[in-house]
Amino acid sequence: MVKKLTLAASFAFLAGCSILPDRPPLNYYDFSISPPAETVISSKKLPASVRVNLPDIAAPYNSPKLYIKGKDNRFYATNINRLVASPNDIIGDDLRQWLDRTGPWSMVLAPNSLASPDYQMTLYISELFANASVQQPGDTVISMDVSVTRASNDKLVFNKHYRIVTPIEQESVPALIKSYSVGFNNLFEELSKDLNNRFIK
Repeated sequence: MVKKLTLAASFAFLAGCSILPDRPPLNYYDFSISPPAETVISSKKLPASVRVNLPDIAAPYNSPKLYIKGKDNRFYATNINRLVASPNDIIGDDLRQWLDRTGPWSMVLAPNSLASPDYQMTLYISELFANASVQQPGDTVISMDVSVTRASNDKLVFNKHYRIVTPIEQESVPALIKSYSVGFNNLFEELSKDLNNRFIK
């Protein structure tokens, strides 16, 4: 049985039409999250390493599909338009690149690194959706909890909740992706400043 999607009219283009005999090709998108061209947030780095663990993302957002909250306050997943990979891979890779550029640690390790880190960073994303329930074209919502522990004794040395809401400029998939990109860039910039203030004396 074909599932009928009843999205808000302005986001109908996102869902695709699952009743067509020939399904249209999938369209893949990637967030554009880029650290500053130069290390402008901190002029020095802590002579230590951090392992950035793969982000844990709450269901159903841990999927390449894009999720939209409609006027009926229900969530709908897009079919034709989706991310190029799982969002935890995209976000984890981009954050490691950001921290490598901006600090505060001199070495940023991937989750599968065999090196022993001085610190470990854990990320939990509880919200990752477009909100079209109130006004059109809506905005994107990102909620992320970040914690850092010392690897030697698991002592918690940093913990903060971030929630970023970014307007969507127009009713299109590229505009939706751009909103997410702006949101993540703003979130990562705020996180980098907080980390440098905490660890760089």
